[in-house]
Amino acid sequence: GPEYHEMLQINISDYLLSEAIYERGDESGRGIDWVLESGPKLRPEQREFLEALADAPLRLYEVVSVRHGEGLELRDLLDPARSPPFVTEHTASTTLRPGSVFGARILRLPGKSEIGGAVYPLDRMVAAALVEQVRAELEERRCDLLAAQRDDALGIDGDHHLAASVVGDGAHGLGEGRLDTH
Repeated sequence: GPEYHEMLQINISDYLLSEAIYERGDESGRGIDWVLESGPKLRPEQREFLEALADAPLRLYEVVSVRHGEGLELRDLLDPARSPPFVTEHTASTTLRPGSVFGARILRLPGKSEIGGAVYPLDRMVAAALVEQVRAELEERRCDLLAAQRDDALGIDGDHHLAASVVGDGAHGLGEGRLDTH
């Protein structure tokens, strides 16, 4: 219906502004950075919003509670310690329910937090698989970084795979944000 098309348009605009890399001559960068640096003249509240959007990563959230017509309490699925305070969100608070899972950018604005516009709804099973995939990738990168740091400290120049597997066997601490799929 029309709501789906509107959401799709917002999500495409979010991607094109916040994630897509554009080339200008010999330079490349995100659209939002170009707008902030040399785009049209912006009113202060527009600039504040775009600066917050530029700093807001796309993250996965689960709805903990809803105040209909006001906002949401959210839990960050990858790092619960990064869960935002109450998020002002009039529209989404009328459609999302506790347990809903979605991707979004939470903007930290003076005196409040709000969703940056785009909401990427996800099935709970898809979200759980995505969380595990991201955790595995983060753990692999952490192990590679530890191995490279160890090799640099020891003056070793070579293959990091053995070191990464040894370091990775004792890794803990990424499981705090489990998503129950039942």
